[in-house]
Amino acid sequence: MDRDQLAMALAETFADARLDRVERQALRALFASFRNDPATLDFIRDRAFALVAEELARNPGCRCEALHWLEEVVRATEAAREPYPDHSASAHFSPGHHCANQLLWLIRAARASLDVCVFAIADDRLSNELIRAHGRGIAVRIVSDGSKSHDLGNDLDRFVAAGIPVRTGPGPRYMHHKFAIFDGRVLANGSFNWTRSASLDNQEDLVVMADPTLVAAFAAEFARLWETSTPA
Repeated sequence: MDRDQLAMALAETFADARLDRVERQALRALFASFRNDPATLDFIRDRAFALVAEELARNPGCRCEALHWLEEVVRATEAAREPYPDHSASAHFSPGHHCANQLLWLIRAARASLDVCVFAIADDRLSNELIRAHGRGIAVRIVSDGSKSHDLGNDLDRFVAAGIPVRTGPGPRYMHHKFAIFDGRVLANGSFNWTRSASLDNQEDLVVMADPTLVAAFAAEFARLWETSTPA
C-alpha cells in the first residue's frame, strides 16, 4: 500500500469521526505492517493531524469526535512502533547479518534511552546508528573495554567526538559483556560483538527479550559498571 492509499484509508475511517472495534483492529494491523518503516508511520500520524485540523476549520462543532478519532489513530501508530511486547523474545544468529540488522532496528526504534555495554564496537553500521540516535535526542551511554579502545576500527573515539558519554573498564579484568538495553524495557544479549567479523566470520548469537525481571537485572549491572568505569 502506497502513501496515497494510506491517506485514502485514513480519510475513509474519518468519514464519521469514529472508529468502531473492527476499524480499530484493522488500522492496528495495517500500521503494524510498517513496523520497520518509521517514516511511513510518521506520515500516517501527520496525515491524521491534518485531517482533524481541516475538519475543525470547517466544522468546529465536531471537536470531541475528531479528537477522539485522532487519539485512537495516534495510539495505533505508537503501538506499531513497539519493538516487543512484555515477555516476548527472539533469537538471532551469525554468520550473516541477522544479529546486526536486529540491533539496527532496535536502535532506530528507541525513543528515550540506549545503554550499550559491549566489549568491542567496530561495525560502522551500528556505530553510525548510535551516533544518529544521539543526534535525535536519545540518551545514549556506552560502556566498553579499555583494552579495545585503540584497536584498528574501534569506534569509541568517534562516540566521544560526537558527544556520547563513554566509559571503559573497570580494570584489570576484561569488560567482556555484550548487551544493550533499549528504553529501559528491551534487552539484547549474547555472544555477538558489535563488529563486522562477528557478522561475516563468526558463529555468534543474540537474544532479544522484553522480560521485565531480566531487563531490571541487566540494568542494575549496567549501573554498577557505569559507576565503576573510567570516563573515556
